[in-house]
Amino acid sequence: MAKMVRVNTQVSDELNYKLVAESERIGVPKSTIVTMALETYFQQKESIKAMTDIGLVIQKLEDLEKRIEKQ
Repeated sequence: MAKMVRVNTQVSDELNYKLVAESERIGVPKSTIVTMALETYFQQKESIKAMTDIGLVIQKLEDLEKRIEKQ
């Protein structure tokens, strides 16, 4: 299991209200929701990077295909 560290931050009253409501609704601590949100953020960031990389590969393949067709 990964070593846990404490992270302190401030959020608006409105965001805290939503966080508390969600925590009570699903029965997990606020810190768990924040951790899940951060994990989701970083997963999405990696997915976007991968999609960009795939887009570049596709563009290179299309360019290569055009060059081959011209021969």
